[in-house]
Amino acid sequence: MKKILMMVVLVMGLQIVHAQTEKGNVIIGAQLANIGADLKDGGSMLNFTLSPKVGWFVKDDLALGARADFGVTATKGNKPFFDLGLVPFARYYFGGYDGPDKVKTARVFGELGAGFGLKSSNGVSTSGFKGNAGVGVAYFVSPTVALETSANLGILAGSGNTTVSPNINLGFQIHLPNNRVKEIRSDIRK
Repeated sequence: MKKILMMVVLVMGLQIVHAQTEKGNVIIGAQLANIGADLKDGGSMLNFTLSPKVGWFVKDDLALGARADFGVTATKGNKPFFDLGLVPFARYYFGGYDGPDKVKTARVFGELGAGFGLKSSNGVSTSGFKGNAGVGVAYFVSPTVALETSANLGILAGSGNTTVSPNINLGFQIHLPNNRVKEIRSDIRK
């Protein structure tokens, strides 16, 4: 009886894990980006960006969505500058690493984003195109929660200025299965 119960639990668990990036599912989460100091200038610059995001899997492994960027950078001797953005994105998950229990615990992904950004410092503003391209790894700590790290190249171009910045992102995503999304919609309508 124990063996049968274990087999049922294992099969159900594999179906849940397979469904992490299945068409119709939703991802909700946030990235903490650009955390660190500018080591070239004696650590005189510190920046931090919070980027909440939401996406919908339009087909297996491909999510389309949007993120909002809220950032601040402090430099020695200057007023802090602020960074805002609204960026639609496309993310694709590749393969995966099978852990000891044959559950995909790590997934590599690529992400592209293009939208609008604004940076303001000492009364000078740059606004215009904001984009990014990057690759990362999502490590699933449960069937629906992933911790992520990614390396990105970002750009902000407009008002005669262009800023290109490599960065490292840390974040998390919650993967809501399609049936759970339907339940939430139904509860909201009541």
